[in-house]
Amino acid sequence: MAELTVPTINFSALGDLPAIWKQGQQDQARRLALADLGKGGNADYSKAIGSLAALGDLEGAAKVATIQKATAPPETAAAIQEFKFAQANGYRGGLLDYLKEKAAAGATRVNTTVQSGEKEFDKAVGKDYGETFVGMQKAGRDAGGAINNLNIMENMTRDPNFYSGTGGEIVTRLKQAGVSTGFLPEGAASANEVFQKVSQKAVIDNLGSLGTGVSNEDRRFIQGTVPNITNSPEGNRQIIGMGRKIEQRKQEVAKLAREYASKRGGRIDAGFDDYLADWSEKNPLFPGGSIPGRAGNRTKSGVSWSVE
Repeated sequence: MAELTVPTINFSALGDLPAIWKQGQQDQARRLALADLGKGGNADYSKAIGSLAALGDLEGAAKVATIQKATAPPETAAAIQEFKFAQANGYRGGLLDYLKEKAAAGATRVNTTVQSGEKEFDKAVGKDYGETFVGMQKAGRDAGGAINNLNIMENMTRDPNFYSGTGGEIVTRLKQAGVSTGFLPEGAASANEVFQKVSQKAVIDNLGSLGTGVSNEDRRFIQGTVPNITNSPEGNRQIIGMGRKIEQRKQEVAKLAREYASKRGGRIDAGFDDYLADWSEKNPLFPGGSIPGRAGNRTKSGVSWSVE
């Protein structure tokens, strides 16, 4: 009977199975990590590094960290350095926590800057409309005095001793001379004198509103826009009527501003401009080109015009 020969089996290689299995796991983990990082978007390097480190693949974790550092933009690399510094000084959170907290702090700073800019804008606009409101109220108050002066001049034009028109200044001086020498009764020149003084005050007030550097041409122009002794009595009354309407409009605008502000915390804003423009459109100062006076419709040289 032939001798049975049993082949010798070498089991020594079985001792390498754990290392082979472990290497296979690490290789698989590295492939998965790289696959995740290659998907684009916000690559989660921390997750990949953590997964490899948990498997004991410190080499793979170190390589992923190297990739992260190489591909990180300058600001991210700087943030990582800041994170390491924060850790060295006692920070206990992870990198993602640190980056989130830093982003939140940056947003707060940006928001604070925006809010600061908004406050400066609101302050500038508020100052401008505040000055506008104050100016309207002052103009409304001053209008009362201007209307009184216009009324005085109109009354003077109706005085029997009043004269205005061609040579008005010469006539006034002659009247003054006649009163001083006794040829004319006392008061014969008073209507002209009062009219001239009030007219001169109106010119001075208008010149003052123009500021400094007013020329003689400016003075002559303004003198032509206010009642004066060289205009006819009727012409002066028409100018007075228009001036009265303008001053009354200042009072109306001041009242509108107060009413608007009373419904908005005592302030006017950009909406008031539209409000006033709409109101003015519906309430024209001289409707139909009318020339304001005292009463009735008057006709001169065959031309009729409205008088309010």
